Amino acid sequence: MKWFVTSFAVGKDYQREMACMIESLRKFHPDVSVIAGSEPVESGEWGDVTCYKAEWIRSVWNAFHDRLGDLVWIDADARIVKPIIPPFSDDHPRCFGARNYWTNRRRNGWSTGTLWLHGNVGQWIDRWCNAKGKDDEEMLTKVPDIRFVELGDKMAGLCSKTPEGYGSAVIPDSSIIHWNMSRKKLGKVKNWPPSEKEREDACSCNNADVQPSGLD
Repeated sequence: MKWFVTSFAVGKDYQREMACMIESLRKFHPDVSVIAGSEPVESGEWGDVTCYKAEWIRSVWNAFHDRLGDLVWIDADARIVKPIIPPFSDDHPRCFGARNYWTNRRRNGWSTGTLWLHGNVGQWIDRWCNAKGKDDEEMLTKVPDIRFVELGDKMAGLCSKTPEGYGSAVIPDSSIIHWNMSRKKLGKVKNWPPSEKEREDACSCNNADVQPSGLD
């Protein structure tokens, strides 16, 4: 199974995050190709930046899919903490592998923090680019006929708040952990995300609650 990773970052905060994400990937997959970039987005607004994700993925897919195989998008704020095991075999039907974190919550749709695009999905990517929505996830949810496959907790998980609030972080047992830089960008939490050392310590606690100093 051939696969490669892509991501992009806008602004210094996200560029630092992406550099650390790639470094964490290299610890487990030194030979996997990475296509990364920092593209200009005219307004710099959060929604506009996220909506650009589909365009970036289309350009990278068209340029590299034939040679490098499945495209794996990983958000810049993620960290790879275990080896990534490809979820699909070569003969698996084409699909978008994703996580549905939002079922029974405020929204119902597919998260785009980690995406595994398997098989000949170019037409689906085109439809995603042409969809309308306030962010990339809303756009993707509106695209008809995409075959989604739930990647599951073993692939990717969120560093999430507890019912009591942001006083501790719950770390899932996943290969890819997302640290939700959006909390800072949308003004929900100050001094986020935690330092790299605090993130590493949190993940080494084997799902125990921890208290990074950046949380309030």
